[in-house]
Amino acid sequence: MTETEHDWTETVQRVGPDLYRFFLVSFPAHLASDLVQETLIRLVQKHRNGDFDSSKGAIKSYAFGIARYVRLEALKKKVDFDLVENDSQLEVSSADHSNHTDQVAHLRWAIGQLQ
Repeated sequence: MTETEHDWTETVQRVGPDLYRFFLVSFPAHLASDLVQETLIRLVQKHRNGDFDSSKGAIKSYAFGIARYVRLEALKKKVDFDLVENDSQLEVSSADHSNHTDQVAHLRWAIGQLQ
C-alpha cells in the first residue's frame, strides 16, 4: 500500500459495525447488511473520485452522511413495495369497495407526486 492509498480494511472494521446498528433500527438484519455494503461501496467510490476531504471531517462522519441517503432511498423503496403488496388486500377485504378504491387511487396519485 502506498502513502496515498486508504486503509479500507481498518475503515470497514471501525465504521461497519456502527453502520450496521444504524440500519438495524429501520430494517431487518439481512437488509441492514446489504445497506452497509451499499454505503461502503459509495464511500470508496467518492473517496476515489476525490469527493472526500479529510480536512473537512472524519471518514466515519462522511460514511454516515452517505448512510443517511442510502437509508432514505431504501425506505422509499420499502414504502412503494408495501403499498403495492397491500393494494389488493385493501380492495378484497373492504366492506365498502368504492370507498377503498378511492383511497387506493388517492395513494397511487400521492406516490406519483413523490416521484
